[in-house]
Amino acid sequence: IPNLFLHRNQSKSIDFYVNDQETDAANLTVVPSSSDPGVIPNDLNNNLIITANGSERTLEIIPATDISGNTTITLTVTDQPVGDEAKSATTTFTVTVGELATGDIDGNGELGLGDVIAVLQVVSGIVPFNANVEAEPSGNNKIDMVDALMLLQHVAGLRTIQ
Repeated sequence: IPNLFLHRNQSKSIDFYVNDQETDAANLTVVPSSSDPGVIPNDLNNNLIITANGSERTLEIIPATDISGNTTITLTVTDQPVGDEAKSATTTFTVTVGELATGDIDGNGELGLGDVIAVLQVVSGIVPFNANVEAEPSGNNKIDMVDALMLLQHVAGLRTIQ
């Protein structure tokens, strides 16, 4: 699972898969935890929610309200014990929760060519994209070619977007 950037008060669902050579996927337990419960609480019913369908799993991440910061999410997968011993594996990724920056159309926390590409995708209608309209830099409440031009100028160092 890659590192993530979430805007304050925004949730995110992540799909992933689990498997084991000895244990049926439906019998694998996945437990998430957050290194900073002030940013993402360790509440498995409200903030770190795992849903399962065989080997397919979804983790819904819901940060604390109005909080920004970084936390490491650890996913621990445990199989059913063989004898007295259960085996487990872990993976970690970082979640950064912060403010939505003007121009951050693709929502990755940075202004760059990815935002220009996202704008061009939206304008062309070729590739559907869940763009952050509220981040568009021109201030006209729609994503258009003006935004693409402003972002290109920013990437080229000809304009500052704040």
